[in-house]
Amino acid sequence: MHSIIIDLILIGLVYSALLYLLFLYNKRRKGNDDNTDEEGGLPINNTPTLDLPPGICLPDDPTNKRKEHEEVLV
Repeated sequence: MHSIIIDLILIGLVYSALLYLLFLYNKRRKGNDDNTDEEGGLPINNTPTLDLPPGICLPDDPTNKRKEHEEVLV
């Protein structure tokens, strides 16, 4: 009868330890989920430096789809 009690106590301890470790793992995984690209530290500029010919420039904001109407003189 004593061996059954010892087995139940050991099973309970192992079960508790596994649940605790699972809780810690999930807590660490969800800690960095803030949906931003910034992870701290120094900012990294990913834009390339291009040497364009005179008169050619890149648009400032590619999401801006508005075009300014040019006046045509005939």
